[in-house]
Amino acid sequence: MRLLSQTRLTEAHEQARAPAGRMLGRGQGMQALDGKRGILAALEHALNDDATVEDAIDYLLYLQGIEEGLEDEQAGRMVPHEEIVEMIKSWAR
Repeated sequence: MRLLSQTRLTEAHEQARAPAGRMLGRGQGMQALDGKRGILAALEHALNDDATVEDAIDYLLYLQGIEEGLEDEQAGRMVPHEEIVEMIKSWAR
C-alpha cells in the first residue's frame, strides 16, 4: 500500500473529522470517518497520488479494523495482555 508518513496519516485523520462522527479513540482528538466527506478527506490525505483503488480499499479496511477494535474495548470484549501471557504460559505446562 502506498501510504504517506505516520505524521501525514495523523494529519489526515485530524482533517477527516466528520461532524456527526463518534470518537475513534479516547483522548486522541480523532473521530470516526462517518460520512462521505470524512472518508474522502482521509483518503485524499493518507494516500499518495499514484495510489490504486486496491490501496484505498485496504486503507479503509484498516481504519474499519481500528474502529471495531476500539468498539470491542469499550464494550468490554477484550482480554488484558497479562491474562493472555498467563494463558500462553499455561499451554506449556
